[in-house]
Amino acid sequence: MLAKMEKKVTVIEESDHFGRDMEAHTMVGLMAEVKEGNVEILTSKKIGEITDGGVALIDGTGNKSLHEADTVMVALELAPSESHLAEELRGNVKEIYTIGDAKSFRRMMKAISEGYVTAYHL
Repeated sequence: MLAKMEKKVTVIEESDHFGRDMEAHTMVGLMAEVKEGNVEILTSKKIGEITDGGVALIDGTGNKSLHEADTVMVALELAPSESHLAEELRGNVKEIYTIGDAKSFRRMMKAISEGYVTAYHL
């Protein structure tokens, strides 16, 4: 959306691969928009600090650089829930299943599938 508004957009990805956990059909559509919007993607970069001048980046070998930016949006990786309810209930109930984000981070389709399969086997 920002690229369509003629903003210069850079995506900074900590891992070696952009979109590594994205469903294939979503990735194809996104990459078309990235190409059309001339969006720069930097991989293997960690954000060290956000400054008035931009984003201080650290690469895999520890080299630091400043990527100039007027505006910074941060989208952090999702993490599984920290609930320990299943462990607390274990032994007090006949059956217990931990699924979805309580087990580990899942994309929506995978979480729905896991819920379906678990329910099917009950």
